[in-house]
Amino acid sequence: MGRTFVYLLTGKEPTDLYDANNDEFHWRDYARDVDPALADLIDRLMARVANQRPANTQKILQQLVEIEQSMRSASAPTVPVQSVPATVVSDRATPRVVQPRYTAPPAGAWRNTQLEYTMMGHSCSVASIAISPDGKILASSDFKDTIKLWYLSSAQEICTITGHSRAVNSVAISPDGQTLVSGSDDKTIKLWHLHSREEIRILRGHSGWFAGVKSVAISPDGKTLASGSDDKTIKLWNLSTGQEICTLMGHSKAVSSVAISPDGKILASGSGDKTIKLWNLSTGQEIRTLRGHSDWIHVVAFSPDGQTIASGSEDRTIKLWNLSTGREICTLMGHSDLVSSIAISPSGQTLAAGYWDNTIELWDLSAKQEIYTLTGHSGTVNSIAFSPDEQTLVSGNNDGTIKIWRRV
Repeated sequence: MGRTFVYLLTGKEPTDLYDANNDEFHWRDYARDVDPALADLIDRLMARVANQRPANTQKILQQLVEIEQSMRSASAPTVPVQSVPATVVSDRATPRVVQPRYTAPPAGAWRNTQLEYTMMGHSCSVASIAISPDGKILASSDFKDTIKLWYLSSAQEICTITGHSRAVNSVAISPDGQTLVSGSDDKTIKLWHLHSREEIRILRGHSGWFAGVKSVAISPDGKTLASGSDDKTIKLWNLSTGQEICTLMGHSKAVSSVAISPDGKILASGSGDKTIKLWNLSTGQEIRTLRGHSDWIHVVAFSPDGQTIASGSEDRTIKLWNLSTGREICTLMGHSDLVSSIAISPSGQTLAAGYWDNTIELWDLSAKQEIYTLTGHSGTVNSIAFSPDEQTLVSGNNDGTIKIWRRV
């Protein structure tokens, strides 16, 4: 199917555009007007290995619907380096919040949540968001090739950063608040100075037909960077020098998500192979594999005390795991659609989950119960994050918007 798309879009035989040395089809130069997200889907349809292609027709159709939604919400392209502040719509008067499902939420739960801002600036689906340690700056990336920085308190755009050539799937900010890291489908990781927005260096190492960088994470001491890729591997890097430390191999499908424990000792990786692997960050040795999900794992996250791992999957569940034993604690169920993103609050009391049905669920982790449903997005909630003071929740979406929710 992918090759048929290439022929229809370029008028050329796909075999004429094949680069055998790099095992790639160089067709995009002949179809420059094609939306990058659609081009990425076409590349996946042409993957050499079957398990790297969409699993079935339903998943192809779902991705096409999401691409159509992002294209409809597309705006004019931004100017590299310094952009005009994005439009900000205040939603204070009409917060879209579903009231609690029970009358007495456990202590520490978000009793009242208000949608304060909707930020419009990205020209396609928002892929990832990250908040600086001081809670002042929000970084966001999209499935085109763009990164944006915003003031979290006012929702005003600071600037647009360009440099990647394909989707920027993941962004992270170092613990000292000085470095921004971005991972992209162009197979590179870029390091940026957060305040000057200057590019520091480019890290290359993931390789192969599909080697897009899907997730990046920085250790609490700011010394080690982890990257998970479509090439089924995880790489560890020295953040200060950019040198590759080692490559972790063991997953049989793409690595969707990586996370590092609060004490900096354990790396967790979630994969399309339905497993979570735990690794010793200092030695690179695999500790154990967690099994229980029945479909692709999109995201993993550690609790602030480092005792629990949360995972979200296409099987429509969130699972909590005991880190020391590797045993499943419980499964959070009840939602009717796929889990696309999760975040645990700094206090460890609340878990926020984004779903493919455009909603966000807030869960009380002590009671293992749903507290609120937040609505307002018109597409999959791809990324979600709590502010360090736990007063703000930020969500990035396939409709190209970012929403700021305040705890009141």
